[in-house]
Amino acid sequence: MSQILFLLIFCQTFTSCLFELKHLPDYDRIVRQSLTECVVNAATRFFKAGETIFYSLPLCEVESTDPPSAVLDRLMLAALTQECKWSLFVKNVSFSDHSRGQVVHKPTHYIIQLRNQTEFLKNIDTLKHYNNWNPLAKFLIIAPVSENPRKLATVIMKKLWEVHVVNGVVLLPDRWDTTVFNAYTWFPYQQGNCGDDFDKVVLIDSCSFGNSTQFVNWYPDKIPKKFNQCPVKVRMVEWPPYIIGVPNGTWSNSTNNSNRGIEVNLLDLIAEIFDLRMFYYYSDAPLNWGEIYENGTATGNMKYLLDEIDDISIGCYGKTTRRAIFFQDTFYLSDSLVFCVPYSSYGLRFESMFRIMKPGAFVLTLFIYSILTSLMWLTSSNDWTCYQNLDNCMINTLCTLLGLPVSHRPKSEKVRIFMAMLMVYSFCLITAYQTLLDSALTDVSNKQRITTVKDVIDRGMDIYGVATTSRYFATDGSNPRTNKVNG
Repeated sequence: MSQILFLLIFCQTFTSCLFELKHLPDYDRIVRQSLTECVVNAATRFFKAGETIFYSLPLCEVESTDPPSAVLDRLMLAALTQECKWSLFVKNVSFSDHSRGQVVHKPTHYIIQLRNQTEFLKNIDTLKHYNNWNPLAKFLIIAPVSENPRKLATVIMKKLWEVHVVNGVVLLPDRWDTTVFNAYTWFPYQQGNCGDDFDKVVLIDSCSFGNSTQFVNWYPDKIPKKFNQCPVKVRMVEWPPYIIGVPNGTWSNSTNNSNRGIEVNLLDLIAEIFDLRMFYYYSDAPLNWGEIYENGTATGNMKYLLDEIDDISIGCYGKTTRRAIFFQDTFYLSDSLVFCVPYSSYGLRFESMFRIMKPGAFVLTLFIYSILTSLMWLTSSNDWTCYQNLDNCMINTLCTLLGLPVSHRPKSEKVRIFMAMLMVYSFCLITAYQTLLDSALTDVSNKQRITTVKDVIDRGMDIYGVATTSRYFATDGSNPRTNKVNG
């Protein structure tokens, strides 16, 4: 029995020694433990529970000659899994990987582990070709070592901006104390910038063993409401009524002519609201709409847009499934028939009736009522009815003013004269009110109050096209020279 027990202990010891990873020096292990706790702390604070985290391993993390990276993976993944707050998708990114559709939903958070600058650039170039690539997610870039943290953070931010990522934070070790990790980020539109100044990387926080020195939001809102007159390149195809006679090489809102086409007017309005500058120009070839194919190749204006030479392409483009895979588009026309009526608010329709409700008319009525009531009360000394009492007199005259019956009629001649005067005024007032009210309710003639697209949008109205309107690119493979557009 003792021999069998000794054999089991020997086998367990031999197996653990055979498969145990090479130990790190104590200080290196402490550095990776600090990084792990800082990442878990950031994920708990800024990553929404229940969402998907795409965890990208280093390109060479599986090599046995690199135990530091493997130890970091073991610590990091165990800590993130223990929290049980997110769906963790761990991936070893490589160019030979063809299984790019395994994540059903687009990840809302990315944690990318890197060891050097070149590796990160290759990693991003691979990730952006995934079908589930989501540049709108929150990115956390981490590295356990770095010789020049700020320079590396600048390179990373520039690359993230090239792939349209804004919510990115780089967590790199401090040069003087590698157990302290500094969080760098970038604000592309601060201080009048337009996303072209990559030298202003900001150190927003520092973390050591999960404790932050500045309890701030690492992912603040970086998209402003105003864009500092930043230019936007818009390539056009002249195709009325969507683009009408816009000169080549002009800027938005550079002319008082409001009849520049539906799409140009919409972009002019967007530029005015968000403080942008749209630069409109044409291709050298006329009617150069272009096409996008299933393999990702493109021609014409589609190629300029795919290669990001242009920011926007307009000219009566329609929405199709194929282009929705490669481009982010906005569909603003519905193919349906809608009856339109002139716009007029209730305040404008009832403005004639509101004349008698102004303070002047109310003061005049109150003045006449007070005078006649006082005269009837003062002259009712010989009247045995209730008009000798001021309260009863005021109630009866108010009923008379409103056209209501009274229970006691005056007996004396003077009181009857003043009552008759009040009845005449009451008749005129009620007649004028009912006449103006009926006129306002039956009035069907409205003045034109919409002259531009801006008026339509300001009043919350929708823009529709008739059912017979055919648009370029209504279906894939359509011929732009045979399509017709009914203006």
